[in-house]
Order: sequence, then C-alpha cells, then structure tokens
Amino acid sequence: MGSPHFSFAGDFPGGRGWIFIVDLSRANADHGNLSRDFLLLRGTAERPTKRRAGALGPGVGIFVTSKDPEAIARGWQYRLQFTMSAVAQQHLAAAVNGTMFATDTRWFRWPGDLGRSGETVVADHVVSHVDPNSYLLWWDDGLIAHLKKEKPPSAWDLERAKWAIGSQFPLIVDGVINLWAGGDVDHRTLIGADPVRRLVWIAAFDRSSDKFAGEYLLKLGATLAATVDGGISTAMAIGSDAAGVRGGRVVGDFRPVATQFGFRALPLK
Repeated sequence: MGSPHFSFAGDFPGGRGWIFIVDLSRANADHGNLSRDFLLLRGTAERPTKRRAGALGPGVGIFVTSKDPEAIARGWQYRLQFTMSAVAQQHLAAAVNGTMFATDTRWFRWPGDLGRSGETVVADHVVSHVDPNSYLLWWDDGLIAHLKKEKPPSAWDLERAKWAIGSQFPLIVDGVINLWAGGDVDHRTLIGADPVRRLVWIAAFDRSSDKFAGEYLLKLGATLAATVDGGISTAMAIGSDAAGVRGGRVVGDFRPVATQFGFRALPLK
C-alpha cells in the first residue's frame, strides 16, 4: 500500500463531521487500499486529533444500492434500510445514506417499506430511472469520477456509468465550489472525488452548511463533490472488519433510507 490517505472529522460551527477517504487507484491490486486512517477531530477542524482505523485488504470498490426485484414487481424500486444494516448485510467497509426518496408510507418509515429514489442512481451499469433534476456524480469502468454542471444526465454519461449517485446540487465541479452553496446549518451528507488521484470521500456532518462542508472537502483535495439527502436521513456506518475503530453507526442513521453509497473491501487476513 502506498502512503496513507486520511479521513477527517471535526467540529463545524456547533456540530461535528466525519469524512472517510478511499484510494481507488489500486482497486485490483493484492494490497489493501482502503484508507487506513479514520480521523476524528476533537476541538476544531484546524487542530485534528487522529484516530486510526486499519486497512481492510484488497479488492476495494464502490457500492451503490441495487434495485430490489420484489419492490420493482410492486411498482417501486427499493426496500428501505438503515445504513448500518446495509453495511452489515452487504459486508461493506463503510457507507453513507444516498439519494432523497419517496415511500409507500405517509408518516412513519420502517425497514422493509417500499421506496423510490428521487434522483438517478446507477448500480453496476443498471440505471434506476432518469430524473430530469438530477446532477450525476458517476464512475466509469476504470473507476474514474465524473460530474458536470448539467442536468439531466446525458445518455452518453448513463451508458458509461458503472456506479453513480444523483444529486440536486453539484457542490464542487472542477475544483470550484458552487457559488450558490448556502450557509444554512443542518445535517449534511456529501460524496466527493478526485478523478486524477482516484480518491473518493464520503462525508457526514451533524451540523454544517453546504458552503462550509464543501470548502472543507476542497481543502482536503476533492475536485468534485455533490450533496445527497441530508437532515434526518444523514448517516454513516463502518464495517465490522475495520481495524482500530469500532464498527457500526458513526453518526445519524435515525431512519431507514432507500439507497446507500459506500465501499466494498476484503478484510485483512
């Protein structure tokens, strides 16, 4: 494994954030390439306190929730699931909640309820649907990330996307933060990437603005980033095979959601 890449978390005006970084540049190598450092910043974002989480082994790759055949048969797309449950059942290294969604229940949402993604999702080349309001953060077969300031996603992009997560807001494109990034504070979930270094960030904040969180990801080196569902949907969970940090819920995960975005990796032997 090359030099480690780090994930950060810290206090963001009145709250905290957790960022997990994965290096996809050696996704098919025989060496572990999952970020081996999971950092929790205590105090301020400028003065991090590191907390180590060991590498998980070879074969790291992207995970996006696939459509559920039974849900499709009933006119929906997914079964709602807590992010921590998805990490455990899919044997993931780490994951966050994904897109906004609709359900077949009006008030209370329970695991197993039927759901439909609001934005376009692509899982192993299978496109959920084409949402006219989706900006698409996607990865091709070479695990190179792409994001354009155009919606809906083009047929060209959808044809080449192996994994993709739709967003209502492209926060960072070509290394520039969106001028419309707001200052309202809430729970936030972001997914970022650097296609040159083939790094991917998943980020969850329990109290931050889009602008502040985006600027922090930009500072870490992300050149692309998109927001996904936030508020009460925000969640991050770590797999049980992580070394040096306890697996399970990291933040949020207060309600089941339709989709997750995360990483697969074989455990270290």
